[in-house]
Amino acid sequence: MKLAKIKFQYPLTLYSIVVLAICLRFLVCFYYVEVPGDGPIRAFLTYAWYDSPSLEFHGWWLPGFKYITGLFSYLISDPLYSTRIFNVLVGTGTVLVFFFLVREIYNQYTAFVSALTLAVFPQHVALSATSLTEPFFIFLILLSIVSVTWAINRERFRRVYFITAVVCFMVATTIRYEAWALIPILPLYYFLRTRRLTVTIGLIFVLAALPFIWLTSNYLYYGDPFFGVGVARLPGAQIEKIREYSGMYPMNLWSAGGLLIHKISAHIGLFAAVLAGIGLVDTCIRFFAGRAKAEEVLLCSAITIFYIGVLRVMMDIGYATWDRYLMFGSIVIFPVAIYAGRSVISKIESYRWLFPAAFIGSILLTNYMNSYQRYVTSEEPIDSQNVASWLRENRAEGVAVLMTRMDWQSSYIPLYDPTLAGDFVTISPWSLARREDEVMGFICRRQPRLLISMTADEEFIAWIENFTGTSIDSTMLTAEFGRHQIYDIAELYFSCRE
Repeated sequence: MKLAKIKFQYPLTLYSIVVLAICLRFLVCFYYVEVPGDGPIRAFLTYAWYDSPSLEFHGWWLPGFKYITGLFSYLISDPLYSTRIFNVLVGTGTVLVFFFLVREIYNQYTAFVSALTLAVFPQHVALSATSLTEPFFIFLILLSIVSVTWAINRERFRRVYFITAVVCFMVATTIRYEAWALIPILPLYYFLRTRRLTVTIGLIFVLAALPFIWLTSNYLYYGDPFFGVGVARLPGAQIEKIREYSGMYPMNLWSAGGLLIHKISAHIGLFAAVLAGIGLVDTCIRFFAGRAKAEEVLLCSAITIFYIGVLRVMMDIGYATWDRYLMFGSIVIFPVAIYAGRSVISKIESYRWLFPAAFIGSILLTNYMNSYQRYVTSEEPIDSQNVASWLRENRAEGVAVLMTRMDWQSSYIPLYDPTLAGDFVTISPWSLARREDEVMGFICRRQPRLLISMTADEEFIAWIENFTGTSIDSTMLTAEFGRHQIYDIAELYFSCRE
């Protein structure tokens, strides 16, 4: 086979790729700060669970991530770094798992190029240095897929591989809702390879067990089994408020399809996107001709189902679909594109290194040129650090705090003052839409004495004033750091309506 002329000294080459991957991710982790919002919130939720473990059976965000990262916090407890270091390790592990998966499906050449592409893929490098859930989700799904292929194709440790596949996938269903849509891929592959219908049906029930429990609990608690699935599940007035702040406006199928194609091209480049399209079409043709491997069908099924799910999300929230929502699809499509380029490689006798260089270079250039949504920043949250320092020095133990959104800068403050765990609530469009009753209950129950806000959040301050029947004025201003303002609001709650 001509492709064999490209020599990779395995395992030295693989070790080098893994070392490159972990170095890049650790550099980003320690030299950059993750952007405010979901990442810091996830990090603090992990710390709060570590500080006071509990089990959750209902809610908006799935609880599995904070369980696993909360256990990791027993090794590294600093909330500023614990979850981020966990994701650095998981992101690096994904490169290794990805290599073995691609080698199992295609060949060693495609596996090496795919692993190297992932190791330096800017968006995955940055995402692996955050506290977001996508890196762990991707790791679990890929590990589950490669484990089930080993369970079928190898004699030794067959049961161990099969159990690993099932457990990893079940954990993934507690991390992100995307895993729910991917549930059919493992049973489909298992049935194609074994034709054991009874076991296949049993596998479907096992993988769907935890989502079923979550849906049932949400129905019993909120009256809506799909409470956490999307913005469309909120009442009409709340949906409009969320859309006003986040731009989550729906679009039709054709517009969503155009946006999806644009985002895929913006993530991996036109060169890789075209090759991936050719590869998917080629796999379909060979499948219907009976010449495609079941493992190829497994991978392409995962890609197809995933992008159908993303398309449906785009129809719901439009341009507010974050780039990280597409990360799994952007990664697993690499080997399909690389394998499709094999015909090009085979015609270049002396310069076969040009294809991986061109493939990886086009992706790096695309990420450099396109203004994709960033996950880390070099800007230190100085104001939030100063607020946290003030709280540590001046807030008595147990004194409750109200915070407004503050362009999500408020998400940093608990990370720099973990003693706030259980003693604060943030007023934002999301908290008022999802759980306004809980916010009101916290205010009446805990009687917060401090408010941290900024001038731009006058709408949320007005909500507090309307709820308490008391005005907040400049005489209550206690400290100010940049745009961050700290108010003494103890007197607001004499007329609190429970």
